[in-house]
Formats: sequence, structure tokens, C-alpha cells
Amino acid sequence: MVSSSRTAPGRGRNWAELPDDVTASILSRLGAIEILTSAQMVCVTWRNICKDPLTWRTIDMRVDLDDQRHIHHDLEKMCRDAVDRSSGNLIDINVDIFGTDELLKYITDSSMGIKRLRLAHCYDITNEGLSAVASKLPLLEDLEISYCSFSHEPLEVVGASCPLL
Repeated sequence: MVSSSRTAPGRGRNWAELPDDVTASILSRLGAIEILTSAQMVCVTWRNICKDPLTWRTIDMRVDLDDQRHIHHDLEKMCRDAVDRSSGNLIDINVDIFGTDELLKYITDSSMGIKRLRLAHCYDITNEGLSAVASKLPLLEDLEISYCSFSHEPLEVVGASCPLL
């Protein structure tokens, strides 16, 4: 009987031998938390791919409220690390639960090309904090705000500052 698999029977696939672009595609389906806490530690090849600024054009820091694993991590620090790794190439970011005025300012100071911003359960981002960064989002096309406590004033400022919305 001839095996159609490239690996010998009984042996697993060596994922480190995949082409870098395939590995990058696989890693892009993970969230930033998973990359920073797990994937980058698999092997040197994966770590190098995880350091590539293009890996960080999209930063997904969504947190499952029912999953308690995130309580052991400093999510704001991890988000800053991910933003730093983007080297200014960030275009899409999701922030859940841990967002603050200071973090939002850090994100917008570091990345002038943001096209999509999603904030959920970010009760520590104030009206003033959102208004202050609105002018740093000139390319913003998509803004999703869920379960935050903003009044209409900062939303009007964002609307006036972001002509592509």
C-alpha cells in the first residue's frame, strides 16, 4: 500500500519546515494574545515571523469574557508590545476590556494609518480621551464601539475628524 502523505507513517508533520509565507498565513489567524504568549515560542522560525512588522498590521486583542486565562497577563503591556512590533504599519486593531485613554493615545501616536478601530467594554476610555485622538485617525474608515460609555460629543468629534468614515 502506498501512502499519500509526505510524512512517514507514524510520524507527525514538521511545521517548522513550511514556507515562511504559509506559516505567516497560519499565524495571522491567531489573535495577538495567542501569538505573544504561545506561537512565537514554538521555534526560531515562528519567532522571526512573529517579529515581522507585517504580521502586526492587524492586532486582535479581543478577550473572551468567559475565558479567565487573560487575567494572568498584562493586556495593556501586551497591546503596546504588539503596536511597537507593527513599526507604524498598523491598520486594524481590536481592543477589549483593558483600553484606557493612555493606551488609545499610545496606539494613535504610534500608527497614523489606522483604518479600522474596534473598542469593546473599554470603560476606562473617556469622552476626552477619544476626542483627543480623533485628529490622529485621518484614514479611519470603520469604527466599532460596543459596550463603552461615550456621550455623543466625542463621536461627533470623531465624525468631523475622520472624513472616510
